[in-house]
Amino acid sequence: MKKYSYQFILSKQDQFQNKLDTLSEFVKQYETILKEDNIRPLFSQTHKYDLFPKKRIFKRYINLTKGNNAWVPYIPKTENDKIRKTIKIILNKITERNADLLIKTLICEINKFTNINILDILADEVLDKITYDYSYHNIYIKLCTKISNLNKWHINLASIITDEYNKYYWYKNTSENKNNELYGPFENERETSNNIEKIISFKYNLLDKLQIRFNDRNQYIEESCQEGIDDEIRFKYRRNIFSIIEFIGKMYRKKYLPEKIIHVCILQLLHYKTGKFSSLPREEEIEGFCILWKIIDNKIGAPFQQEYIYQYFKYIKTYILHCPWSKRIKFMLVDLMEKYDKKYLTTMQKYSQPNQIEKESEEEILDKIEDIIYSYKKTPNIDNTVSDLKKYRNHSSFIIETIMYSSIEDIDKSESLIILYNDCQFLGNEHIISYFQNLNLADIDIPNAKENMINLIKKLDQNLTDKLISIVENL
Repeated sequence: MKKYSYQFILSKQDQFQNKLDTLSEFVKQYETILKEDNIRPLFSQTHKYDLFPKKRIFKRYINLTKGNNAWVPYIPKTENDKIRKTIKIILNKITERNADLLIKTLICEINKFTNINILDILADEVLDKITYDYSYHNIYIKLCTKISNLNKWHINLASIITDEYNKYYWYKNTSENKNNELYGPFENERETSNNIEKIISFKYNLLDKLQIRFNDRNQYIEESCQEGIDDEIRFKYRRNIFSIIEFIGKMYRKKYLPEKIIHVCILQLLHYKTGKFSSLPREEEIEGFCILWKIIDNKIGAPFQQEYIYQYFKYIKTYILHCPWSKRIKFMLVDLMEKYDKKYLTTMQKYSQPNQIEKESEEEILDKIEDIIYSYKKTPNIDNTVSDLKKYRNHSSFIIETIMYSSIEDIDKSESLIILYNDCQFLGNEHIISYFQNLNLADIDIPNAKENMINLIKKLDQNLTDKLISIVENL
């Protein structure tokens, strides 16, 4: 219904002169229509709206039935669940940009727990993450290194008690703390703490878990070879196999694992037993060996390991290379053997001509400098080591950094390393001064680093000692 203003109606007054005597009568009729419309609206006087639902009650809230697979928020019920949830939340957020910050956050969080089970839970969570986050392997290795060096945290996972004879004992903290195994007796608290550090170690727990998962490859291989298995499930089995092998290789490259573990892995993957053919490896194991070798190749190319390398590849040529493999595995083996023939068969010739250096990548050069210095720590040979380091005089800063870090890390070997530094006259004093000026103690995960550093500086030339000590004390 249209409504008109009085002004509009007055403008049309001439048109109504013949129909209404006065405007007042029109207004009265108009008001009557408005009142009737309020009582009985015009649209209700037709039948075209009869199809509309009448007297329907609309509810604002509808009661829904909860399904069997409905999502519910996870609420930790035990202390172990709480630990696992805390670790998962932080690890799920890690990226290359925030890695350092989240590593510090995780260390702060785990320091709040004193339950020994956190070692197993943390190791399991890290190994679960590396399965698909293979681009973040180096970040997880850095995380494991920092946690392994938390000596005070490891001590907090145990409780020390004394008996009536003032003998010290300790036991591992668990949720129940009932019938726990006692370690001891010890004469004093320091001796007790040293024993705790030897037995409780995140690194040992991680290596145990790593070994278990490496040995689980047999089960994964058998299950992935079953007929009719879904491709996605097969992919998951293969990732469980190869991610552990990749992680082992990268941990070795970062010096987190000793060399003997790599040899054990290679022997098992090749089914190698004292040079004799025991059984034919499976294709997944051959592929795992090829992946592992490509990762550690730059690391184990040093001359003192030539004997092992020769035995491995002789075994491959004799027993494995000519077996009926699939085309893909055959190509991997042939490609690996070609690289071996090109690189290792002429290694001794390369070392017999020290002045001829092939073009190497920056990473290869740094790896070789580290290898030279770590070889010197094992078997000091001052003349050969100085001669080898001279080839890389353009990397003097990194040579000094490696020598100093090795000396601080292993104070017992510092004297021989200082002799090496003094004999490397090409390094120059300006590089070592620059090293200590730019040093950040937070980046050195070594107990008593500052104290070891000052003791180390005192063994240097007297002209440098006073200046360097003042720099270190201000760090």
